[in-house]
Order: sequence, then C-alpha cells, then structure tokens
Amino acid sequence: LALNECEHQNQCNSSPQAAANFYHNVVDRLYAQGGDPNARLIVGGVNAHPCGIKWLREFVTYYEDTYGPLPHAGWHFHLYPELRPADPVNCTGNWIFDDTLFPTPQAAFDLWQQHANNALEFVQTYGHPNDEVWFTEMGCLNYGFHQVQAPVCQADGFMAVYVPLIMGWLNGDGRWVTRYAWYTDWSTAYFEVTMLLAEPFAPDYTGPLSLTEVGQFYANLDAAAALPLPWP
Repeated sequence: LALNECEHQNQCNSSPQAAANFYHNVVDRLYAQGGDPNARLIVGGVNAHPCGIKWLREFVTYYEDTYGPLPHAGWHFHLYPELRPADPVNCTGNWIFDDTLFPTPQAAFDLWQQHANNALEFVQTYGHPNDEVWFTEMGCLNYGFHQVQAPVCQADGFMAVYVPLIMGWLNGDGRWVTRYAWYTDWSTAYFEVTMLLAEPFAPDYTGPLSLTEVGQFYANLDAAAALPLPWP
C-alpha cells in the first residue's frame, strides 16, 4: 500500500507534487530494484471526500506529466464520511470531524455511499478496467475534535443499523470493491460500540479477547461467497 492520507495534516501531510516525486524516486525505484514480483502496488490512501479525490487527481496528473505512466495495480481509499476539511469548498484548512453531517444511520450511509461513488468515478477516469479498488479504512473514529459532544455514530443503536447497511452494499452492488477492512483506533472510549474487539487489550495483544456486537457481525460475513463484479 502506497501513501496514507497525504491530504490530512496529521498524516502524510504532503503536496501531490512532493508525494509524486517520492513515489517515483523511492517507491517505484525500490520496487524495480528487487521488489517481490508477485507484489502489487496499491496507490492512494486518500479520504474519498471530494477534496481527498482532488488531491489524488493532482498527484496522478503531476506524476504522469513529469515521469510518464504511474506504476500501479490498483487504488486504495478511506471512507470516513464524518471527515472533511475546514473549508470543503476550496479544500483548504485542517481536516475536522463533522458528525453533524449525518444525524441518522441512513443519512450516514447515504454520505458513505457518495464517497464510495467518488472513488469509483476516480478509477473510471484515471485507472484501467483491471485495476483493483481497496477500501483500506472505514469505521467510526473515536478521537479528535468532533462537532458534537461525542461522535454521533456512538449513540445507542447507531452502529447496529449503519454497519449492516455498509456491509450489505459491499457484498451486494459494491462487489466491484476488491478488498475492504474495518479500522479500529486505540481509544478505549466507546470501544464497545465502534471497535471490533470488546476487551481493552495491551499493545502486545496479551489477555483475553472477545468481539463486540459489530465485531461479531463483521466476523460472520461470508465475503468469499460474493462473486466480484466489474466496475459499473
């Protein structure tokens, strides 16, 4: 996986041009000099918000104008509908948690699906039909400055509706997504609601572990039974 939220101030925090230079001079060069021939370069790691897609579009455009075709086998995206830049019109300012965007699970899923379609529109424009599409992060983030007292998705019953809507789509109409993964942060606040593991655990994973209600739902999905679909 190459790059991680370079549009975000607390992550990669890099311009598209600097990231493209890094990708060419470090990632691609190391890969060419001895990378596993069976490995695949999955590029992106941006939030599927329109501003994250804008960053990735500028990254690809600069790379191709400067170095030629971008070496890759697929693209990866993060889907957190509560994340947006302070000025989403101009894509400027620090990214913040704005959970007032979705007061209900259905509204959250509707916005989540818009972000999924943002990713699809990007790969349709800048990718190739055989490119893989990975949703490498999705979930409900516990930390950060939220626009409400606690993240909306931590309210009683929220995740019990929200998660099945997401997973039902991924194993239904969204089967063009090659891989997906739930992200769980290390905060123990509300972990019973938003994380897959129910017990607080040490960094070395010692001690008993059990699954939350969301974790049990996620563990019982039979993703292998869902035949993949080509891009719509």
